[in-house]
Amino acid sequence: MKKIILLFAFAGMIFGANAQKIDGVSGKNVKNVKLAPTTTKATCDTLNPVAGDTLTVYITNNGYLFGVNEYNTESNGEYFTYTGTGTQLGEMFVYFYKGYDSGNNGNVTFNVYQPLNDTTPGTLLASQQVPISQIATDADSSTMTHVVFDTPASISGNFIITIDNPTNGDTIAIVSNTNGNSTAPDEALIKYNGSWSPAKSLTGLDVSLAIFPIVCETTTSVDNAELTNVVIYPTLTKGKVLFGGVKNATVEVYDVTGNKVAEFNNVTRNINIANLNNGIYILKISDNGKVLNKKIVLQK
Repeated sequence: MKKIILLFAFAGMIFGANAQKIDGVSGKNVKNVKLAPTTTKATCDTLNPVAGDTLTVYITNNGYLFGVNEYNTESNGEYFTYTGTGTQLGEMFVYFYKGYDSGNNGNVTFNVYQPLNDTTPGTLLASQQVPISQIATDADSSTMTHVVFDTPASISGNFIITIDNPTNGDTIAIVSNTNGNSTAPDEALIKYNGSWSPAKSLTGLDVSLAIFPIVCETTTSVDNAELTNVVIYPTLTKGKVLFGGVKNATVEVYDVTGNKVAEFNNVTRNINIANLNNGIYILKISDNGKVLNKKIVLQK
């Protein structure tokens, strides 16, 4: 699984999905996202299933292939091969081309599952709803939809992410890569008539969906009893973060893609990160040769 740094959004159009192989599928290329390689790793990585250089939306006769369509497919998904353990999936970005709000105050449900097999979700690990109005706003402004789970999923290996299609008149469309650029089991999935199948078996397209989960380490190595007494508060802050139990610490601040965005030296009481953008950050506190990692949320 490739890892990426930062995501922006833009997309194109798409229609259809069937329980039988679909004829007449056409693709429309959309603006590709150019991503720089990660240079510094912290405790989080953004996974990228979209191999190849071209992002695409696929169209059939009447509907969005990965989204709402004439065949009433129930859900779309993506299988992720993942070798990490002791991690949590607390947020992700999804690349929508289209979000249409019919005015019914509907939501789209995002799920994380432990796989039953390579094509079928098993145990539900986390679920989160996002208003279709937010997805529509994001798509119209060429911004990826940011999904933050109230309760993160504990990940200990491969997992499946699914997106339920609206049924109340709302519309969504999800971008994929180009046919031929994905390899099973890391490929798009479709639920139709209550059963999950690889998108390839239904559409003839070997693709992955533009779903970018962020996985973060949840285990912290503490080799010194001194660090077990470190207190960091608040974890939801407008900028100022207070410390107790450190003497002369170095505090490095990483964003969720692993980039170091700030560093403070000789910390004894507090730091202030109000100059950073709102979001989730990892604090790496080093004191007397020992390290403690802590996730905080900046909301100004």
